[in-house]
Amino acid sequence: MKQLTDAFQRLGLPYIPSYGNFVTFHVGDAKALNAFLLKHGVIVRSLAPYNMPNSLRVSIGLPEENARFIEVLELAVGD
Repeated sequence: MKQLTDAFQRLGLPYIPSYGNFVTFHVGDAKALNAFLLKHGVIVRSLAPYNMPNSLRVSIGLPEENARFIEVLELAVGD
């Protein structure tokens, strides 16, 4: 979890602290970011159906899976 939340903080992306196996984070254009991540082989969940159109949810994975998510996220939003 810390690996992901540290990345969100460094990238300036607000997130909802979680005790579960996922983290919800907020972005300007969640639909476009979701498409970008998917194009690069990273699957996240859109929260638009839950009235959170600018939010995505990422599951906590193995350290190397989290690192891949962060790498692609940095490509999308810059650091």
